[in-house]
Amino acid sequence: MLLPHSVVAADHAEQRQVEPDEVSYLLDRAAGYLQGRARYADAQRLFERALTIREARLGADHPETATSLHNLARVLHDQGDLDAARTLNRRALHIYETRLGPDHPDSVRSREQLAVVVVVVVVEEEEVVVVEEEEEEDRH
Repeated sequence: MLLPHSVVAADHAEQRQVEPDEVSYLLDRAAGYLQGRARYADAQRLFERALTIREARLGADHPETATSLHNLARVLHDQGDLDAARTLNRRALHIYETRLGPDHPDSVRSREQLAVVVVVVVVEEEEVVVVEEEEEEDRH
């Protein structure tokens, strides 16, 4: 398995500030691999590192930074942190729409992911209301 080697290579390159674009890409791909295997906390750490590198190297409003925000939002969603996921999705969507336009595929993908998070939040809120109503009925 090459994952541990990839992370070590990224660590060494990051410490020496060699090829930050490649390091962020490698971290992002390794994080995606971990996310696909439900290792969400590990994936989150790598996505966060990739985001930090891209923000420092490319700026807070660069489309590749938005991609890192989008990926981090997905893993936060997977872990149930919907508020953080929604915040990062909104930030990514704003960057994509501003820099690439509202009809660009990245903007559309980001808008779709934000909609999924919002729907999940609404459904969860409705479930809480139903449970509370059922509990209230049981008390009477």
